[in-house]
Parts: sequence; C-alpha cells; structure tokens
Amino acid sequence: MPAVWVVEITDDWIDVNLGGEIIRINYADIPGNGWPRARLRKLRDRAQDFIDIRIPLADLPDGDPDKVTDPELPSTFWDGNDLVSRSTLVEEIIFDGTRLIPTLKAV
Repeated sequence: MPAVWVVEITDDWIDVNLGGEIIRINYADIPGNGWPRARLRKLRDRAQDFIDIRIPLADLPDGDPDKVTDPELPSTFWDGNDLVSRSTLVEEIIFDGTRLIPTLKAV
C-alpha cells in the first residue's frame, strides 16, 4: 500500500502525497463557510475517498475469494459493489482556529 502524508495545507486547499502522487483537495469543492464539524467531516470523507483504492467486484477474477465473500478487514472490505483497499485511515481533521490538522493512521 502506498505511503500517505500531508504535504501542504493552505487557506484554499490541502495537498496529500499518496505514494508519490500529489492529490489536491480544494476547499471550494466542499460547500459551506468556516470549519464547523459537518464541513470537517465532509473534508475528511473526501480525503479518504482519494486515498482508498476501489475495484468493482465484477472486475475481480473468477475464483477470487473477495469476489464472493466480504473480507471484512480494516484494510480490505466491500463498500457497495466495490472492493476497497485502504492503507491509511483519515481519522479526523480539526480546525484549531488558524489551520486544518488531519490525523492519519496506518491501517
């Protein structure tokens, strides 16, 4: 699984390094003003979506046990019609009054 860490946080975006690829999440894509808890949860969910790797179950080869049985692991699980591989969990993102601070946990 790729390593994940925050590269830069500005007033307009957060850059996350995902295994050498920089992913930018623009705050403007998350409706709202300020950083109330509901908006921070949406930002956390958006960051998690970028980190997770999704494979449609239909694309898994026949005979793959994950195609017929949910592995139900913290790092590999079904979500809808996808098998999700998660190397890092975005536990929370808080706003301390001046900056956004994400808490990342290896899975």
